[in-house]
Amino acid sequence: MSSFLDTTVVVRYITGDLEGLAQSVTDIIDGEQELWITDVVLAEASYVLSSVYQLTRELIVDQLIEFD
Repeated sequence: MSSFLDTTVVVRYITGDLEGLAQSVTDIIDGEQELWITDVVLAEASYVLSSVYQLTRELIVDQLIEFD
């Protein structure tokens, strides 16, 4: 079975914010299940990471490209 990732999952995985939730997200993403991500989720995550978390464009690109 495959599942889609949403923006919150991607942001938590990259930032490690909200430790308990971040660990759950890491377990899901690093697990064996096939996961899908949409272009919209990548765009939303990029926006949140740059505007809320103030990450650099280079860091965001490096992190998000791993989901492709």
